[in-house]
Order: sequence, then structure tokens, then C-alpha cells
Amino acid sequence: MKGLEIIINEQGITLNDTIDVGHKIACKSINKGDKVIKYGVAIGSAMADIMQGEHVHLTNLQSDYIDSHTRTGVNSQSKILHSILGKQT
Repeated sequence: MKGLEIIINEQGITLNDTIDVGHKIACKSINKGDKVIKYGVAIGSAMADIMQGEHVHLTNLQSDYIDSHTRTGVNSQSKILHSILGKQT
């Protein structure tokens, strides 16, 4: 819920957005281009500045590894799969 204060690593963080269960929250401010870390592993780069407490999602996070985690990547991956299977898209 927007405005809710949560405690992570003994630090109070106020949520800037309503964030669904299972979604990512910025525990600290992240600058555009910085790596985004989840469970100690880089999962991509920030496409824009992300403020502490902000929702981290497809709108501000880019996968550095595969394009299937982008809206355009899903379509291109689907076309590749369909071409392999001999189906039209």
C-alpha cells in the first residue's frame, strides 16, 4: 500500500507505490544504469533513476542477459519459436 512503512534490514522504507505481493521494492535509491541486485545477484540495470521504496519492474528495469524479459523481447522470442516449429505468427 502506498505510504506504508516497512522494515528491511532494520531500515524503515516508505513505499512510494502500491506493490503487489512478490514484486520487487528498491531498498535504496538506484541510479540509471546501475545494476539491480536481487538475492545478491545482478538481475539487470536500472533504465531510470529508482527511488528508495519504489516498485522495480519492467518499466524501470532492463535485463542485461536476455531480451525475453522485455515487452518487445517476448514477441521476438515467440516469432523465433514459431519459425522453428513451422508455425505462422
